[in-house]
Amino acid sequence: MVKVIGRSLPISTKTSVDVLRFIKGKKVSVAKRYLKQVEKGERAIPLRKSREIPHRVGKMGAGRFPKKASWQIVRLLNQAEAEAEAKGLSTDDLVIIHTAAHKGPTLWHYGRRRVKRKVTHIELVAKERKKEKKTEEKK
Repeated sequence: MVKVIGRSLPISTKTSVDVLRFIKGKKVSVAKRYLKQVEKGERAIPLRKSREIPHRVGKMGAGRFPKKASWQIVRLLNQAEAEAEAKGLSTDDLVIIHTAAHKGPTLWHYGRRRVKRKVTHIELVAKERKKEKKTEEKK
């Protein structure tokens, strides 16, 4: 297993929860490919936490293109692959088994009208899963 934690990432917790819910259970390579398409604006991610969002083409309801969150999560997936290689695991068989997004500390921009910054902590856990061939023995 490989665990990667991103602390104080400058992304919205609300959108990162939806992105992480979407990639959970997928292979790391598939998730990276999909999120890179989201960054380009080619494919949308279904959003459940947000209201009043228009529907997208395909088999999804409401969806958007969270480019900033996708970019940060791709960075974490790259770190997970690098750690898997260091541990001697196969990067082709890595599957995301746990994702979590937590609200970070409240930070302020300086200035006359200070504004709160959105900060999020993200956890990703991936596990090596190989396809097991089921052989039935007939007696």
